[in-house]
Amino acid sequence: MKAISSIFSGDAIVASATPPGRSALAIIRGSGNGIIKIFQESLAMSVSMLDVDGNRAVVLDINIGDFCDRCIATVFRAPKSYTGEDMVEISVHGSSLIVRTVLDALVSGGARLAMPGEFTMRAVINAKMDLIEAESINAKIAAQTKRALDTASRTIQNAAEIEKVKETAYNILLELVASLEFPEDAPVDDTTMESWQRKIEESYSFVQRFMCKVCDARKLWTGITIVIAGETNAGKSTLFNRIVGTERAIVTPHPGTTRDIIEAVVEIVGIPVTIMDTAGIRESDHPIEAEGIRRAQDVTRTADIVLWVMDGSNPDAKMQCGEKIIPIINKSDIAVSENLRKLYPDALVISALKGDGLEMLLRRIESYMTDIPDDAVMISARIEDVMCKIEDELKIALDAAKKDFWDIVQISLERVHNYFMDIFSQGNDIDMYDEIFSKFCIGK
Repeated sequence: MKAISSIFSGDAIVASATPPGRSALAIIRGSGNGIIKIFQESLAMSVSMLDVDGNRAVVLDINIGDFCDRCIATVFRAPKSYTGEDMVEISVHGSSLIVRTVLDALVSGGARLAMPGEFTMRAVINAKMDLIEAESINAKIAAQTKRALDTASRTIQNAAEIEKVKETAYNILLELVASLEFPEDAPVDDTTMESWQRKIEESYSFVQRFMCKVCDARKLWTGITIVIAGETNAGKSTLFNRIVGTERAIVTPHPGTTRDIIEAVVEIVGIPVTIMDTAGIRESDHPIEAEGIRRAQDVTRTADIVLWVMDGSNPDAKMQCGEKIIPIINKSDIAVSENLRKLYPDALVISALKGDGLEMLLRRIESYMTDIPDDAVMISARIEDVMCKIEDELKIALDAAKKDFWDIVQISLERVHNYFMDIFSQGNDIDMYDEIFSKFCIGK
């Protein structure tokens, strides 16, 4: 374990804060010691940024050899910046070549290219934010749906409540240690111990409720898997194309056309859904088709929802049963066997080719999805793991307090405090920082 101060000196870093490629504008940012001077001299700015007040934007020209460009430059002076250090951000015209030219000049002028997430890591080190807020920023960037974005935004709102639990547990710990080690100087009566027990129970209840919100939110991020399965030539690929909205799967009148799994991601009621088109289930001597059928059976077993498609014109069509299976009778545009209607009265009758019944199918899919409450909260896997440990230790502390085993309460609350230090970055474990911020974008 290395102290942050032993490897981090606030040296000047630069990076593009916008994705690579052609665009109207691109943002290049820098932070650290001497960064304003590096920008000024490396880019031969037409206005002296050294004289510009913090949080001010200036329109100016930059010059690098024969290349020149008009841009907007903004200066942020420590500590009133994102990182807590001196910062500069410039908006240039959005060409990958321009960005590369500017970055090369800045590196030649004394800066270095930033590591992934290094700007935010510096913000945490300089106490501009804690790790919960930092990781929620990355979660916002990674959100694929509006509901996922909302859950990431609620993380910061809940951080204040988590902070209260941390302070409550720590205050009890301080009082408890004083009473156990210095009983004459810090005597404790029954009222005080009852107060400790009540506060521990309230903290434990809050963490329990919080973790339930986290579980509710998980599907918004990991999403669910829907497998389209059934016998050959039932119209599975046509239904897949209809749901996805593009012709991803090849459709022919010949059985066994689909021999491997084809998948696409769509959004349904704010949840990312992976739709899989699979090979038709039948006996086959063809080794490639047989392998496709085996894979289809595997993903069908692990799917969250299975759309079992039957050929409505085939009175002998068969269906698998199960709680997660939605039975579908397809090809209503041709004919639907009355025998199938009687055998499977709950089956949806649709035409994947024409789109008839698709809205009804989507409503049925929605009803199978977990009802995610509006107060669901998304946290990183790291914080979730630590919060689970805190929940376990608070339970141990509560049970021990009820039996007046206060030495055990002390041990559990000490562990709770250490876990909270990990969550809020009140430690010096550089390996933990590297693991967290390596998942961030370069320039963030």
